[in-house]
Amino acid sequence: MIKHFIKILIIIIICIFFVSCENKDEINVETVEETTYVPLAKNSYAMDEVDDSIVEDVRGYRIYSDLPTPTTDITISEDTYLTQIDNIYRKIDEYADKTITVEGMFGQYKEWDGSFESFMVYRNGPNDFYNDIFGGFFINNLKGENVSIDDWIQVVGKPYIERRVDTDGVEHKYLFLQVKNLQIMPENKRKSEFVIN
Repeated sequence: MIKHFIKILIIIIICIFFVSCENKDEINVETVEETTYVPLAKNSYAMDEVDDSIVEDVRGYRIYSDLPTPTTDITISEDTYLTQIDNIYRKIDEYADKTITVEGMFGQYKEWDGSFESFMVYRNGPNDFYNDIFGGFFINNLKGENVSIDDWIQVVGKPYIERRVDTDGVEHKYLFLQVKNLQIMPENKRKSEFVIN
């Protein structure tokens, strides 16, 4: 009788062991599936034709880094688009004598209270929504160029900060390019409208 009881107890223990192992495997599989995503390389950008799920993964992962101030004129690069523009904004005194070349979409910006309005060259950046944040320059000194909203343009100019006060009395700083040259690029030269670095 005791031997029979011990056999049943051993069988129950073995069953419990196998059931717990199966549950652990299931939990591990689910955990891996939930956390798996396709990371993009540092300083890469998401092309517009990529799968939306990849674009979703990179939203909000934007990390600004400090770049050394170049000694020559600058062409804003594809792989560090937002980072270079952010550095110009934060260190405007070091960049004021540099000539900047940048490509992006031609757009028009208007502050919610009407206190500021300007044309711009920009690209969409990462955030909780696809295009609720952007990187680029406000532009002035346009000389009657026949440019339409969303045209792909190349702008050459000198950077500066313009300060404006909104209707609530809050001062805002806007990064501008004093345009020396603006060129509408051919459609086949259009690059990514969405950047992450």
